[in-house]
Amino acid sequence: MILGRTDMTIRHKQHWPKVFCLACLALYGQSAAAYLLFEGQPKWGDFTLGTGATVTWSLIPDGTDVLRTADLPSLPAGTNEFLFQDFWSGPSNLTSIYTQLDSNPANGALIFRSALTRAFATWAAVADLQFVEIVDSGLPMAHPDASGTNAGDIRIGAFPLTDPFDCCAGFGFEPPGGTNFRTTWNPTTTGDISLNNLAFFSHFPGLQDGDASGGFPNDIEGLLIHELGHALGLGHPEADGLSPGEELAIMYVGAGCCDALQRTLAADDIAGIQALYGPNPIPLPTSAWSFISGAIAISLLIRRRHDNRINS
Repeated sequence: MILGRTDMTIRHKQHWPKVFCLACLALYGQSAAAYLLFEGQPKWGDFTLGTGATVTWSLIPDGTDVLRTADLPSLPAGTNEFLFQDFWSGPSNLTSIYTQLDSNPANGALIFRSALTRAFATWAAVADLQFVEIVDSGLPMAHPDASGTNAGDIRIGAFPLTDPFDCCAGFGFEPPGGTNFRTTWNPTTTGDISLNNLAFFSHFPGLQDGDASGGFPNDIEGLLIHELGHALGLGHPEADGLSPGEELAIMYVGAGCCDALQRTLAADDIAGIQALYGPNPIPLPTSAWSFISGAIAISLLIRRRHDNRINS
C-alpha cells in the first residue's frame, strides 16, 4: 500500500462462489507504527490527537436513497474518479441484511443490533470514546443537512453497490478533519458506513474468537468492528511483515485475514485508536486486560499454526 494514494483493498476468500469481503476506499496518512491513520489524521471531537470524543450514530431507514452527482455541488477539479454516489445503485435496505442473519427479519434485526452494540463497545473499551444512538431522519445519504440532530455522526445503511464496489461487503468513510476531498467537499458522509446488501453476510453463534476451523467471510460482528475502525479514523495497516503482530489487527486486510474468526482488537488496533482518542479513562479491570492479552496470544498461536499448515 502506497502512502498518500487512493487504494482499495479487499479481503478475499474462495470458500464460496463469488464471496464478498471487507473493503474500504482510503487515502492514508503516515504513522510511526504499523497502524495507519487517514490523510490529515481526521477524528471525531477535538482534532487534537489523543483527545476523547462523544460520537452519535443512527441506522438509515429502509428506502433512504443517496444524492446523485447531479444533485450535488460542483466537484473540485481532478476528483471525477471519486463519484462514489453513482455506484450506489439503489436505496438502503438493512432488512435485506437481517434476513441473511435469520429467516425471521425481527430476529435478524436483533442479531444485527447486538453485533453492532458489541462492535461499539469493543472500541469504547480501550479508548476515550462514547457512542450515543439517535433517530435518523431518513435524509438521503450525502445530503448537506444529514448531520447534527437529523442523523448520526456515523450513519449505517445497506445499499446495493455496483462495479467497481460490487465485490465489497463494507465501505467505511473516515471522520471529519482530514485533508482529502471526501471530508472537505462533502462532509456529511464522514463516518458513514455502507454495507453492500448484494453481498453475503454470516453469523456464527457459539464460535469463539480465534476459531480457525474454516473461512469466515463477512462475519457481521467482525465486519462491523472493522468498518467502525474506518469510521473512527483507522486505515489498513501495512501488510509488509515489518511490524510484529500487524497480521493480527482487526484492521488488517492482507493474506490470511479471513482465516480465523476475529471479533477482538489486537495490540496494533489498540495503539491506533488510542493515538487518536487516548485510552479509556476508566481502566479495565486487570482480569479483563489479562483476557484481552490472552485472546491476542491465542489468536497469534492459531494464526501461526494455520499458516504453517498452509505452507507445509
